[in-house]
Amino acid sequence: MSLAVSIVGMGRFGTTLGTLLDRARISWEAVEATPQTEHYEALGQIIIVAVPLEAVALVVRALAPRPDQLVVDVCSVKVRAVEALREVLGDGRWVATHPLFGPAILRDEGVPRVVVCPRPDRPADTSLVEALFAQLGCSITLLDASAHDRVMAESQALGAFIGGALHDVQLPTSHVAAPPSTVPLHQLATAQNATAGHLRDTLLHANPYAAEVRDRFVDALRRVVSPALEGADLPMLRGALDRVDRQIVALLRERADIATIVSHHKAELGRPVQDAEREAAAFVDRRAWACDAGLDPDFVEAVFATVLPWSRALQERARGG
Repeated sequence: MSLAVSIVGMGRFGTTLGTLLDRARISWEAVEATPQTEHYEALGQIIIVAVPLEAVALVVRALAPRPDQLVVDVCSVKVRAVEALREVLGDGRWVATHPLFGPAILRDEGVPRVVVCPRPDRPADTSLVEALFAQLGCSITLLDASAHDRVMAESQALGAFIGGALHDVQLPTSHVAAPPSTVPLHQLATAQNATAGHLRDTLLHANPYAAEVRDRFVDALRRVVSPALEGADLPMLRGALDRVDRQIVALLRERADIATIVSHHKAELGRPVQDAEREAAAFVDRRAWACDAGLDPDFVEAVFATVLPWSRALQERARGG
């Protein structure tokens, strides 16, 4: 007799889910996912794929699920997870979910929450997944993939962004003169430090709405800081300019890192470093951004006329050219 549930990937979440299944007396098996495995044998009627987002398509393809098996993913970003599931399984049996809990739920004894992305074309499969999580004592919210990612961009992804910055600032963990209002800052920094690296990268870069939310937050910070400079003296204003210039240098460093990664992807696809059509479109976009920001578009274009060739040179260097 086949098992009720198979869990592919026994990391922190897979292990937590296994404990909840045990508590609910639901039969399950563990299937360890490794990069070297070309085929996974999963027996359960429900296969829960608890692997990083970038591995979902690869693992599901290796699973080659039977027609009677339902595949469920548990990634923190749903738009790309749905794309991966649809790429491999088409309109077959799959449902995207995001359990909003981890190992701490076993200690805290709280109510586990889970988001289920309904499949209007497969209501029976959606209901089956809801029933499984209900048996685990979960509170269930139905959201489509885009709505889910928008909510996560404004909560989980923004928290990871702010928490990462607070952690990098290395605030002292305690001080006799620190007010109670600083406690949440330390908690956020500590929580971010405990977040797995692949999850943090997924939250910050794979969520299609995260960048826009981060930009809004950074703009809000600028609006908070700028009025404080109205009555500042010259040394303070020069210090503010130095701070902005450091940010520009840091952004150039980030751009250089991204350009190197882009170079590797272009090489794998057999594409040349220079894409004249994209560069022409880039100048149009940046002139429009300059106008939106109240800046001289000719000046901004001149800046990027220096940045883009520099970026191409970095990509050529990354290829060993």
